[in-house]
Amino acid sequence: MGSRQTICDWCIFNDFEKKDVLSHLERIVEPMNTSRIVSKERINSCMTADEAWAQCATSLCIAIPELSDEIARVSTDAPRCLAPNKAKHPMPFTYDLGHRKLPFVSLHYQGCVADLLTMAHEFGHAVQIVASWKSGKGQMPPVAREWCAFISELAILQFNELSSASICSAYNADDNTYFGAHKSSLEAALLDGQRQYQYAWNYPLARYFSQTLFQRCKSTQLSKIYAAGANGGRMLNKLAAEYFGGHPLPFPTKRQNSDSVLMKNYFPEIPTEKSDLPAIEAYRTLGMMTYLDLDYLLGHSEMSISKYYNRLLHHLQTQTAYVVIGDENKPIGYATWNESDQNPEHVEFTRQAAPFGDHLRLQRSLKRRLPHAKTASSKNERSARQAQIAW
Repeated sequence: MGSRQTICDWCIFNDFEKKDVLSHLERIVEPMNTSRIVSKERINSCMTADEAWAQCATSLCIAIPELSDEIARVSTDAPRCLAPNKAKHPMPFTYDLGHRKLPFVSLHYQGCVADLLTMAHEFGHAVQIVASWKSGKGQMPPVAREWCAFISELAILQFNELSSASICSAYNADDNTYFGAHKSSLEAALLDGQRQYQYAWNYPLARYFSQTLFQRCKSTQLSKIYAAGANGGRMLNKLAAEYFGGHPLPFPTKRQNSDSVLMKNYFPEIPTEKSDLPAIEAYRTLGMMTYLDLDYLLGHSEMSISKYYNRLLHHLQTQTAYVVIGDENKPIGYATWNESDQNPEHVEFTRQAAPFGDHLRLQRSLKRRLPHAKTASSKNERSARQAQIAW
């Protein structure tokens, strides 16, 4: 798109209806002014640029195994410059060389957490380009293109989050820009109608859709958008409509912590009085888990009530269920897991539900809740690769 085009052109190019854009923007909560100082922390003093590049490949392959061939090609053969002339190339970029050539990636890697996120972002762009030209479907519109890059960031975050809180903090700090200035710019353009195109308009919805759909969609669904090319906008909007269509429109409130909580938690507060009767406490916990599953679009609606109840009851009886309570004294997510006598230092999560986007906070809480678990895996029935590393 050129700078002379307007918001109407942008909507057409990305297959958006203006009313849908406004509706989605209303769902986004503006972040608090999170400091970006943490981004200067080093990830690992021993991690070279090539090792970080390999980690980007590994993390995305774990998240979307269907793209393993494209990821391997980019990881092994894509031309890249990880220490360019900063005066000549101050900003990171991924350049589509066309004619089925591998894209060129340029960024400054100095071992900081922000550098790793930037590398993951550009790696996601490169994989999308390869996947799209492999399918022969042409160049992808910008919102879907940025969505692919943000999915790659979430993959590296998922890979690292439990060993490096600074990476999570750096990621959340970026929301300041995407859901602050960039969101305001897009909203102003929607109201004005004649403002000239700015690339920043592409970021808010791409970021929001990535955070919301990453945990909710099957990896096969995610991979199809990477390969969608010119159809990427239409496919992304269809997927977003599928997952947002049944939700009541929440009223945005300011976020009270540094996690990426993007939708208002409209559950009732938990009563402050606690009962001494274990049976009543069990019923309260069962109720909270059921609430969370009812609103989680990939819940267990296909289960019979008896099977669903017996599954949760078993985890309560074996103390392998945990509900996380947020700052507003409301449940924000829960998890269940299995433990093995043969390997007491490993747990396998059978369920992790966080319908309001608190996946990072849920996993960090689980890490604290299970200090004996040196390793953990997640049984993900939505992915072709069902056993995935949790930490």
